[in-house]
Amino acid sequence: MRCATTWISRCLGDHPDLFIPAGMKEVHFFDKFRKNQQDEVKERWNYDKGLDWYRNLFIDAGDTQLVGEYTPSYLTDLEAPELIHQHFPEIKLILSLRDPIDRLKSHHQYVRRNHPSIPDDLDQAIQTSNDRYHFLENGLYGKYLETYLQHFSPDQILILFYEDIRSKPKQVCQQLYTFLNVDSNYLPPVVTQKVNSSSDVKYRSLLRTMRFVKQTIKKSNWIRRKVESLGGVQLGRWINRLNQTKPGDVKADQQSGSMARLRDYYLKDIELLESITNRDLSNWKAIS
Repeated sequence: MRCATTWISRCLGDHPDLFIPAGMKEVHFFDKFRKNQQDEVKERWNYDKGLDWYRNLFIDAGDTQLVGEYTPSYLTDLEAPELIHQHFPEIKLILSLRDPIDRLKSHHQYVRRNHPSIPDDLDQAIQTSNDRYHFLENGLYGKYLETYLQHFSPDQILILFYEDIRSKPKQVCQQLYTFLNVDSNYLPPVVTQKVNSSSDVKYRSLLRTMRFVKQTIKKSNWIRRKVESLGGVQLGRWINRLNQTKPGDVKADQQSGSMARLRDYYLKDIELLESITNRDLSNWKAIS
């Protein structure tokens, strides 16, 4: 979450040889999740609907298209890797990662945008809301990646980095296509666009209405496909863009003591990730 997964999904969904359900952002089939904001307990609501329900999400794919979906919380669900492997042992997985503290700040800002009761101060938000939103744990990439490597071989997992997406989006997109064995010369429009960047909203009531409409549409595959065919997905994105404004002066720059504690919290996991990926992550370990 907050690591350019929306951008990646657009790269994949735009390619003519690939299919991702356009109206199903975050399918939540293999993980436990809250069905709505009032639920206190997470359950595998969609998994309980059965594999036929899942396969039906891809019914509109062409005969030669590869199909897929994205749900960031699959990474942090400790039972999801085994369930995925049980049904799709040959699957290819794509994981996008970001400096865990930068990810944490972006996650905090995203939650604040949707839930004004969350404290502006990052330390306070962690103290009061970490149990619900898992601000800290969602950045323990090495820990959760190890669980996937117990079920899948390394060559089935493509690991991308947010920094590379920002600095060389075209190359990352080509890397995606090469990994999936589709035409890597195809250049989708999203390569030159910023997707799902941090922002505030002008009207929270409109945001809530758009979320309600999206959740309602997702309940019916027939309605979802009809909305897609009429251009409803593009319309929704356009409305959401109009409702965005530049982020306010959120307290992103915390005191050096707080940053040092967060770096200490993530240090061992970053070192674990370095050993798994053979990538130097010294910049993640530095205290800015």
